[in-house]
Amino acid sequence: MAALPLLQAPAAEAAAFKQNLNISITVNYGCSLQVSDMNFGTLSSVTGAETATSTVTVNCTPGALFLLSFAPATWTTTRASAMSNPGNAKINFNMSLAAAWGIGGGTTTINGQLVATPNPQTGVYKSVETLYVIY
Repeated sequence: MAALPLLQAPAAEAAAFKQNLNISITVNYGCSLQVSDMNFGTLSSVTGAETATSTVTVNCTPGALFLLSFAPATWTTTRASAMSNPGNAKINFNMSLAAAWGIGGGTTTINGQLVATPNPQTGVYKSVETLYVIY
């Protein structure tokens, strides 16, 4: 048998294509807000000297200026309101922010004080208030 000549395949040529991959991100300003409850405790009378505080923690994008407010579209740092019980009796209180602005985040307090209420009805008094962070 005669040897067959080896078949030679043509040399493979590699082809290369390239495409650029663009990578990006946009970081917008943003803030989050955490507020602890304010509790005046258990009382048998309301003289107007009773105080309580709430802790406010703000976390914003670094460099973001923020304002804290008791109103959604204006910078309001004090608020007068009332708590009520199931019988709709009311106890009034005032609140104020110890610090109301910052950059990037921080912690402050809301200071609350009850308004003197002669002979308050017994019961649990509650109110839900809203705090806004404007940035």
